[in-house]
Amino acid sequence: GEVRDCAGCGKQHVNNVATGFAISSDGIIVTNYHVVASIDPEFRVVASTSDGKTYPVTEVVAANQNDDLAAIRIAGSSFRALPLSENNATGTRIAIISQPSRNQFYLSEGIVSRHYLEHVDASTPSRHIMGVSAEFAIGSSGGPVIDLQGNAIGVVAATADLDGQMVLRTCVPAQRIMSLFNPAAKPTEPKRDDPLALERACLRATHAAFVALMQKQEDLTPEEFSKRFQDLHASMLAAIKLCPNDPIATGYLKAMQRDTLQK
Repeated sequence: GEVRDCAGCGKQHVNNVATGFAISSDGIIVTNYHVVASIDPEFRVVASTSDGKTYPVTEVVAANQNDDLAAIRIAGSSFRALPLSENNATGTRIAIISQPSRNQFYLSEGIVSRHYLEHVDASTPSRHIMGVSAEFAIGSSGGPVIDLQGNAIGVVAATADLDGQMVLRTCVPAQRIMSLFNPAAKPTEPKRDDPLALERACLRATHAAFVALMQKQEDLTPEEFSKRFQDLHASMLAAIKLCPNDPIATGYLKAMQRDTLQK
């Protein structure tokens, strides 16, 4: 927040600005670039923790306007830092702790909704954006997006209203936090999440069971082998319908065709 000395009443006024979180025990705090840029240079800047202690902000350590990220240092030590993690694929369950409209240390939950590249103009590098479903509002900028293991996988950034029907909530993925301290790093590409990952896993597991059955055919009675074969064959065909272009699917269908021709 901003702290100013009021000449009128002689008291100090504090204006809550946004949220941030420690990534090192010696007081390096991550927040948004737009948060730091919005602060009046005539005001003192402080950060407060949930136990009520307040620490002065001493410097801006690093900043990237395109990624909307800034790292600042606060005077102090022995802070409990959040570990960073790049495991933020679409569907990851998350929680956000932030200060929406002065509601301090507000917890909301959701999932990572999507990853995508945002193109601003030809002169600006593309931005890696992570969308989430967990709620946040003004004052939440710079808050941590946390996975179920307590790792920070992103930073709250902005919201966009879709004609009053839906609010899109965008964040900066942790990959960009790490690149903040390595200016030579290239912009990260969003992970290409496979929408058929579960179906492919089912296909692989069924195929493995089918191969195992063929290997122990001699240990089974003809009736038992035939029943298991038909069951697994039906499961394979059902899985192939969901992901027909998978290499395992195409290989299985070719083997079926060869076997039919031979018969």
